[in-house]
Amino acid sequence: MVACIGVGFWYVYQLPYQQPGVVALDTYVEIPTGASATRAGELLESAGIIRSADVFLVALKLSGKTGDIKSGEYYFNTPQKLETIIGRVTSSAYGLPTKTVTLFEGEPNFEYAQRLANQFEYVTESEFMRLAKNQEGYLFPDTYNIPLRASTQEVIDKLRANFDRRTESLQDQINASQYNRDQIVTMASLIETEAGNASYETKQKVAGVLWRRIEIGMPLQADAVFSYIYQEHLPLVLFKHLEVDSPYNVYKNTGLPPGPIANPGIDSIRAALNPVDTGNLFYITGKDGVFYYAKTFAGHNQNIRNYLR
Repeated sequence: MVACIGVGFWYVYQLPYQQPGVVALDTYVEIPTGASATRAGELLESAGIIRSADVFLVALKLSGKTGDIKSGEYYFNTPQKLETIIGRVTSSAYGLPTKTVTLFEGEPNFEYAQRLANQFEYVTESEFMRLAKNQEGYLFPDTYNIPLRASTQEVIDKLRANFDRRTESLQDQINASQYNRDQIVTMASLIETEAGNASYETKQKVAGVLWRRIEIGMPLQADAVFSYIYQEHLPLVLFKHLEVDSPYNVYKNTGLPPGPIANPGIDSIRAALNPVDTGNLFYITGKDGVFYYAKTFAGHNQNIRNYLR
């Protein structure tokens, strides 16, 4: 009799493994925070992911995972065995479809917002700018796989978490610096926009020039601030732009701008922390892509004549 009961129980337990639920294409199931195993089973059965919530509960008990249900949105587009489904909902294996997007070094948030809003249905440009208002410089440029249905806040959180992870090894150096983190990231954003494609060694020299200017009270005169001020890409900075009344106008104001003007990569952050002071106060990028430095304004003008005209 006991053997018959055991065989019968084994059959009931094993049946769903051989007969998965009938899943429609692109099926999403949201398991709410704090949902019980019973509620999770009901949601999965209702969506056609499993055939029986009762058998789901039995299988959970036998596997010792009744209390391991993980909340979140799960994606299904093919029938799966019960053991696979249990493994997923107890290990946060959401399986959400993603899209790959690359955010580049030196791009400000308004450019991020435009690109992301164009590619993700639940991201809007205005909401991105509102929620990321205090995150300029801290949304790390990188290649990301982002769930298609990610919200604006989820995208921002992903970018910020990457920044925190990528800069963790620099934290002791930041703490030991005479400048705070915001100042370091602000300087890094200037270095990135001034010397984005240059080598790390060149970025260190640019950092040396910019920090030296700050030390002697000389305006930074970094043209990239105007794209940030006007919130649009300015391929050419005109004299009229230089007259704008803004604390970010580093032609009129000395010292660092109030905050980052773009999102720097890791080399620019490192360069801000490890500048190389060559005694120069000026630099240009020649038509050949090489950086040329000068200690005096006269030398700077000579470089312009030699390498830009």
